[in-house]
Amino acid sequence: TRRPNQQAGNRQKPIKSITYKGLTSTSEIQRREGSKGIHLLTIARREATLKKGRG
Repeated sequence: TRRPNQQAGNRQKPIKSITYKGLTSTSEIQRREGSKGIHLLTIARREATLKKGRG
């Protein structure tokens, strides 16, 4: 089976600078907030990108 080449432009780099309540890693957030932790992080990231003017 032939696989198409992955396009670098489609991949998004994770934004490591954005945190939720000062927690950086997703595992830390999950430990403190449960299964909703990653969701909260994505929301925080989305808000930050909106503030920056992207999206």
